[in-house]
Amino acid sequence: MPTIAETLTLALQLHQNGRLDDAVQLYRDILAVHPRHPGALHLLSQAYATRGKLVQARRLAHAALVQEPGNTALWLGAAVIAHQDGRLPEAVISWRRALTVTPDSVEALNNIAQVLQAAGDPANAELLFKQALAHAPALAVLHGNLGLARKDQNNLDGAIAALRISLRLDDRRPVFHHNLGNALAQAGDFTAAIRHYDRALAQDPQLAETHTARALALLALGAFDTGWAAYEWRWRQAATTPFDRRFSARQWRGEPLDGATILLHAEQGLGDTLQFCRYVPMVVARGGRVILEVQRELVRLMATLSGGSAVIAVGDPLPDFTWQCPLMSLPLAFQTRRNDIPAAVPYLAADPARVAAWHQHWAAANLADRFKVGLVWAGNPRPGHPAASAIDRRRSITIDQCRNLATIPGIVLVSLQKGSRAAEAATLPGLIDLSAALDDFVDTAAVIETLDVVVTVDTSVAHLAGALAKPVWVLSRFDGCWRWLRDRDDSPWYPTLTLYRQHRPGDWAEPLARLAADLTERAANEFSSRPIRLQEAEI
Repeated sequence: MPTIAETLTLALQLHQNGRLDDAVQLYRDILAVHPRHPGALHLLSQAYATRGKLVQARRLAHAALVQEPGNTALWLGAAVIAHQDGRLPEAVISWRRALTVTPDSVEALNNIAQVLQAAGDPANAELLFKQALAHAPALAVLHGNLGLARKDQNNLDGAIAALRISLRLDDRRPVFHHNLGNALAQAGDFTAAIRHYDRALAQDPQLAETHTARALALLALGAFDTGWAAYEWRWRQAATTPFDRRFSARQWRGEPLDGATILLHAEQGLGDTLQFCRYVPMVVARGGRVILEVQRELVRLMATLSGGSAVIAVGDPLPDFTWQCPLMSLPLAFQTRRNDIPAAVPYLAADPARVAAWHQHWAAANLADRFKVGLVWAGNPRPGHPAASAIDRRRSITIDQCRNLATIPGIVLVSLQKGSRAAEAATLPGLIDLSAALDDFVDTAAVIETLDVVVTVDTSVAHLAGALAKPVWVLSRFDGCWRWLRDRDDSPWYPTLTLYRQHRPGDWAEPLARLAADLTERAANEFSSRPIRLQEAEI
């Protein structure tokens, strides 16, 4: 008759060899005799968690801890189950309890650090990763995680160094090549990034996230011939966009339409829709009856596209259609290359009545002849989306960093900022805040038409101003978006756009100084060329 210890050892071997049913039966046999056996309770909880039975798994994990509250492995097991069940605070408590029992628990340190990083606190995550590495310096995953924490803090040299160490310790994991590729891309070395993406794909050719990252690196290099096709891998990623759709209709790739109805649909951000809607009239010219599905706040503006397409909002009922194509797949359908980007502007238009009303508003405020500059200093922080939030932290600036612009002689600053950061306009004296008057992009377009220049970080307003053919000056982060290409201060997508790039990660002082100098010169030139209109009281 085997002892309890022998039965538990056998059950664990079965468990580790994938014979879960047999292992579960032995765990139950032990508990039938010893219902409070902590080892059997713990391992049975892990088996239930593997099967997705998380309620039972949590109950058994807690029962095990009642018996042995000083057992680190039991706290770690309970933490993993809580995390799997979406109970992050409970998981963190369990990991911290594991650390009170075993302060050098590498697993607990690593997991808490990853939670901090996902919550947008990479600095404290880095401290814990370093603490874990002090106990396990040869663990490749820790060096990799340290690299990711540094990357999120714009410490790109430190990130790349740590990620290279992870590969020296273990070069058989494609994720390490992928992560190093991402860090190199963020540092602007897209050629080296592609080499590591290729090495990751050589190990696992089905890594959709790596194919997609590689595609963006190719596009940033202007390699449109291969980049657009590779970008189609984005639809195979585990997590794509809120507009990820699956249609029974075939995706259009440039075939003759002959009057067939085609659905063109938004798939990512507002700026992406504003940039790629330029292709809609081209689809109409190919003979398609176009239904354009876009974000609700863009519906009225999109009605100004030429060609007479029907415009509906995401979520509205869809009519029948024969073909479909995501907006960002249209460059592939039209085989767009770097030298034939459809860049004729304007391709969108502001409502004339609204534009006239804003001209009247400026006249009533004695600002009609002033040099008016629109200002946007922040993007959408996208809470709950760690990768998007990290990008937003890199692309956005503070209202305090705009104070130099407010002191330029002869200009009037007009806030076009929307969202959670709009209220900051009240802290900058002289800034005219129009956020309450901007219900959707039709309103923003009308204001922009009455301005002289729009100054913005890399947000949808940059695309709107460019599509309206208004001068737009874009503050671009060091790892600028792929669409701005490399090493240029103009854009083949928007003839009226000027880029002010960061030359060092996180350093906005230098591009803001260049922009302020150019704005000072532009305002002075415009002011000297405009007639002086005296008010009646001054005559």
